[in-house]
Formats: sequence, structure tokens, C-alpha cells
Amino acid sequence: MTRKNLQQLLDDKQTIISKKDPQKNPSKIEYDITYVLNGDKGEIHTLNESAAFIWSLLDKPQTIEALLQKMAKEFTVSETKLKTDLDAFLTDFIQEGLLEVVNKKK
Repeated sequence: MTRKNLQQLLDDKQTIISKKDPQKNPSKIEYDITYVLNGDKGEIHTLNESAAFIWSLLDKPQTIEALLQKMAKEFTVSETKLKTDLDAFLTDFIQEGLLEVVNKKK
């Protein structure tokens, strides 16, 4: 999936995102720090507060819209900042193979 195609999916707030293969890509919280293992690459990602919050929400598939609404309740920043942070996280983690676009909500 190209970055442009991915961005088009992320621009649609009804796109549903899910964790990809949670058994192969487990996460661990230790001392209030969230780590995510990329089992395919053998890499560990350390998540900041907003990324850890998004990751925790994706224990169940979520629409972009639902993620944005939940983030707005948790963080006191502009909607533009929320969308920018969410897009960056989802883009990176989809390209890393840790998240996937499940389908589009009808």
C-alpha cells in the first residue's frame, strides 16, 4: 500500500483499524512506559503517552472517528493536532505491519 493510498484511507473517518497479529506483536507496560515488539523485525517500539493511549484503544477494532473522539476526551489539544498525531501513529504502525486496515464501515 502506497503512502498516498494509506493517507486516503486515514482521511476517511469510517475506516476501521485493528492490531495485526497481537500474539506475534505483543505489548508490555512497565513503569508507565508501553513497549511494542515487532515480531517480524525483532524491533521494540517505545510509545509516548498519546501513542500508548491509541495502542490501548486498538485492543478492539476502531474507526478513525471513534479514535479521534476518545483522544479528544483524553487530551486537551486542538482537533488538528489530534488528527496529525493519529495519522502519524497509524501510518507508521501500518507500514511497520503492527496495525492493519480491517475494512471500511458501511
